[in-house]
Amino acid sequence: MPFIKLDQGVLSSTLWDDSAELAKVFLTACLMAEPFKLEREQQQLDVRTMSPLRWSVPPGLYGFVRAAGVGIVNAAHVSRPVGLRCLIKLGTPDSGSKSSEFGGRRLVRINGGFLVLNYFRYRQYDFGAADRMKALRASRSANVTDVRRTVTEAEAEAEAEAETSTDYPPTPQGGVVSEKHAAAALALFEYWTAKTGHQKAKFTPERRRKILARLREGMTEEEGRQAIDGCWSSEFHRGANETGTVYDSINLIFRSREKVDEFIARSRNVRPVPL
Repeated sequence: MPFIKLDQGVLSSTLWDDSAELAKVFLTACLMAEPFKLEREQQQLDVRTMSPLRWSVPPGLYGFVRAAGVGIVNAAHVSRPVGLRCLIKLGTPDSGSKSSEFGGRRLVRINGGFLVLNYFRYRQYDFGAADRMKALRASRSANVTDVRRTVTEAEAEAEAEAETSTDYPPTPQGGVVSEKHAAAALALFEYWTAKTGHQKAKFTPERRRKILARLREGMTEEEGRQAIDGCWSSEFHRGANETGTVYDSINLIFRSREKVDEFIARSRNVRPVPL
């Protein structure tokens, strides 16, 4: 299920200063939105008449609300006239906004629904991650036991599947993911869902972080695709093992650079299973 983070900066923004209804409509749209990659420029439409406006949304990653204006207004539980005025204002340039990106626009109408323009910026906020990881490492080190045992390949892969570490290379530029890496991560996730048949899988933060970690290390999008091909070309990973378990998760494929290289090697030595 998609989610979005909020930070206290909203309280000092023009969004909050204007009216309770404006903030309510915007936050409702954020909660209704899903991650979306806009492949080509789309012209902004007038909320009431659906006629094209002069401004266009550039290609990139946004939050997409698959609803008409009245759908957002109804979900926000505000009156229709007030709600529509809020939608118009959210798509209008705001010189007082703390973010100059998109001229201060926050939510714009396009064909098929609305785009939350700064959706991915909100999703990337995580000011407490370092403290949580510090506490997690301390907890793990206090409970380590020296256990020596022999595991089968299937057991080893199962342990990798269960791994949830978020100790990744630091994000550049103060925690902001580059648009190139964000787009590549989404493209690799979509390729993985098509390749493995996990069409109902969600682009969770954990899956996104795993892919981004490898991209920051220098992995190319093409190498990521080869790694996915290599995993799916392996009968063992497709379930031909003693337990009949499928090991094709993103957390496994992109667990480390070494794991990516291993699956790339498999893709070159074994004929991939076609989509």
